Amino acid sequence: PICQVNALRVAGLTWQEARRARALLAGLVLTSVFLGLYGWGIHAAATEVAKSQLAEEASVARRLNIDLMPVIWGQALSAGLYGVAGIGALLAIILGAPSIARDIENGTMQLLASRPLGRWEIVAGKWLGGCALLGSYAGVAGACTCALTWSATGYLPENPVLVVVALAMQSVVLHSLTIALSSALPTIAAGVVAVITHGIIVVAGFGERIGILIDSQTLKRTGLVASLILPSDVAWQLAASEAQPPNPLSATGTIVPMGPFDVLSAPHPFFIAYAVAYALATLAIASRNLAARDL
Repeated sequence: PICQVNALRVAGLTWQEARRARALLAGLVLTSVFLGLYGWGIHAAATEVAKSQLAEEASVARRLNIDLMPVIWGQALSAGLYGVAGIGALLAIILGAPSIARDIENGTMQLLASRPLGRWEIVAGKWLGGCALLGSYAGVAGACTCALTWSATGYLPENPVLVVVALAMQSVVLHSLTIALSSALPTIAAGVVAVITHGIIVVAGFGERIGILIDSQTLKRTGLVASLILPSDVAWQLAASEAQPPNPLSATGTIVPMGPFDVLSAPHPFFIAYAVAYALATLAIASRNLAARDL
């Protein structure tokens, strides 16, 4: 159908425009620097661990049917993925905030709307182009992080594809929310609201994990409500839980995190479907907002 072709054309233009953005270039350069430092660090850590007392302790734990090394390297991988996820989240917001608001401010949107294009097609095209770019970033950066960990330690998650998909899902959710904000607010305001909201949700996610540790129903409910408001942290928790091996202490009934990035309770599959529905719902809101605006 013509409407699908129009949306794809806008998506292609958005892809080309985003590729030329200085913010994206800066993000890619900084990601390359980060991955270089991570690769150097994980190789150095693997060499030092093999010579340290930790290797002896791991050998003792292995006699008790507890393999500590995958847990250690799973934490290291999660740390690397956390950095990639943080850069991806910022890129999702930076690219999404001006996507609609800037075009309205400089008059470009009025020119686009005067052509045989539905306003929802413009929004859908910008969303598709941004999501494709962010998904590509998450796929390449996440895969490189997993590959660097594997080359240094021999550790690889059971399902690295799901790890990368979860990282991409976080970026898509944040990008979708930011586009919805961009359809109603000026560029800077949309970016600020998205950054602060994401920050609050991340803190609430940490609070939920503390609530699971100390069995606090209040903290658990707070984390649940935050996940419904914005499921970006749920996507990260899914990536982290898939990046690590099962907690060896869980078999004993003991709830103790094995490191700062340990996820004590993997996200329910409901939240995976909810994140997808959330992205589509915010896309619909953005389309409605743009349709109602006087250009």
